[in-house]
Amino acid sequence: MDIFNTTGFKKTDKIGPLEIDRLNRVYRVHGASKMQKSSIVGGTAKAVAKTTLAIGTGGLSLVPGFLKKDKNDTDWYKFEDLVSYDLMINNQAVVSGGVGQALIGGALFGGFGAIAGGITGTRKTTTKILNMTVRITSNDFSKPVVFIDLIKKPIKNTSKDYKEAIEQAQRILGALDVITHNS
Repeated sequence: MDIFNTTGFKKTDKIGPLEIDRLNRVYRVHGASKMQKSSIVGGTAKAVAKTTLAIGTGGLSLVPGFLKKDKNDTDWYKFEDLVSYDLMINNQAVVSGGVGQALIGGALFGGFGAIAGGITGTRKTTTKILNMTVRITSNDFSKPVVFIDLIKKPIKNTSKDYKEAIEQAQRILGALDVITHNS
């Protein structure tokens, strides 16, 4: 995909690891993590899909994989290819958004402690955050799900690192929400 405008100048916005080209209505993720905990069935389905696509395109679908500079950067996705996104805390989705729905989980934009215990009042509040990840699902067979790791090691929900991760999550989810509403 040619991401340059007619003058040859490319203007992108960066929101953390998310890079957005508004003019061409595309985005990509830098430093994306691979899918977590893949199963044998999931891995087999991915291999079958990739093989079928390669056969159907005469092998051309494999070329972009060889041209990538950083294996953890995604290719450019069109805005309309963004299917959904979630904020995962301690391996549970606490905020979700995507095509045809508003951002769910308004507690994210409230107090910092609100998300530590989850959205509902029936859950226990936890003081330790084991991990925080933004999961992005796109309409792309080569990388249908990518993860942006915001917290990789256990920290307290009162720490400066946690507050910074929440602010980063707010910016990323806000940008993804804008992308879905402009697709």
